[in-house]
Amino acid sequence: MERGIAERLGKDYMERIEENGIIDVKDKEGNDQYRVTKDSLMERLATDMHSLCLLFEKDCRVLTVHGSADEIIPVEDAFEFAKVIANHKLHIVEGADHCYTKYPSELADAVVDFIQESLH
Repeated sequence: MERGIAERLGKDYMERIEENGIIDVKDKEGNDQYRVTKDSLMERLATDMHSLCLLFEKDCRVLTVHGSADEIIPVEDAFEFAKVIANHKLHIVEGADHCYTKYPSELADAVVDFIQESLH
């Protein structure tokens, strides 16, 4: 689960978290978005996503919506989830980045469709 961390926190994230105990993540304009603590970062780095995915019950429906142009979390991760989670639906939004900046309606449509399928 280390993918995407350096992209969000910076390549020197381990050095900074060791030195300061926290990292304040800012947006492109320099505004604070959220704070990462050393404890939360260590917990995330220790998370074995493969093992967690195996814990889903077979009848638990799971939707992953992922942008094909996501530069934070590689789209390959979404395909790996699809292989491991039994009752999984994968929807790739072509051209979408990590925040679906230009594709909010495609994201919403995928989620609404998934929920509607569950009701029938």
